[in-house]
Amino acid sequence: MADLDADQKQEISDVYKYFDKDGTGITAANLDAVARSMGFNYSEEELNELLREMSADGVPTLEHFEELVGPGLAAETPNNQPLADIKKTFQILDKSNNGKLTAAAIKTFFKNMGEKVSDQEIKQILLDNGGGDGISLEKFIEMYV
Repeated sequence: MADLDADQKQEISDVYKYFDKDGTGITAANLDAVARSMGFNYSEEELNELLREMSADGVPTLEHFEELVGPGLAAETPNNQPLADIKKTFQILDKSNNGKLTAAAIKTFFKNMGEKVSDQEIKQILLDNGGGDGISLEKFIEMYV
């Protein structure tokens, strides 16, 4: 288990409790939404495998959920930028919540970073990072660091 600070543990607990409204644990159906809210994008197959690993009854506890997302929150990028911060930035920019940043979102990101980029440069960034339909979290992390 990754070493999490108190704020990271609280963030995990808050997200878990938000989706566990009745106190019986988060359902398999909610796990994808919970993971996405924390900046993780799993395939359906990956989610089912995680559920099997985490819990015999298919309902992950808070402790199971902490094991799932904790390592990602504790990780840092090569320039010591907390990975969780980059994921939050991505999540904020991903207005359609589809796991991809649009050209408009990328332009907003650069504007907020104080960099002026042209539409042509944005188009090239998209092409260099996975095609014209948007940038995934993984590519955004690579681009960011």
